[in-house]
Amino acid sequence: MLRFKPQQCARQLAVQFLFGIPHLDTDWAEALEEFWDMNPSAMSADEEEQEASSSEEPVLEDEKGYVKKYVRGVMEHLEDLDEAVVAALDNWAPERVGLMEWAVLRLACSELFYNEDVPTRVVLSEAMRLADLYGDDHSARFVNGVLNRVIENRQEKDEEKDNA
Repeated sequence: MLRFKPQQCARQLAVQFLFGIPHLDTDWAEALEEFWDMNPSAMSADEEEQEASSSEEPVLEDEKGYVKKYVRGVMEHLEDLDEAVVAALDNWAPERVGLMEWAVLRLACSELFYNEDVPTRVVLSEAMRLADLYGDDHSARFVNGVLNRVIENRQEKDEEKDNA
């Protein structure tokens, strides 16, 4: 089976976990441990094999480490991330955004704001891949548009700080 890189698999798993955040009745760290008990799996990088296979390989330890890092980044900054997304929604009420799109947007914004090791173009590409993988036909375009506005808003804020 052709696997994605550990970070790519981890982003898939993080989005799966973050999708359920609104329904959590426990601490996210505790819920993440329960998540592993459900044997989640990331999609294969090979589309033909993905369609033919009903079972996936188990999650690798390094992938689990990345998932925890990604989820922690979102959960520790959830309020700021949501504010950034809401500010970037153009003529959209936040309640109209689907849970999957929220999960992808939160993860991407977390990487954009708090993980400078990942280039912006990689964050955008991964977010579009995830939205395409888990969302509907319009999700990737929607996520891309919102993230571009998030980036623009962030650049404007940075410029204002520099000029102050």
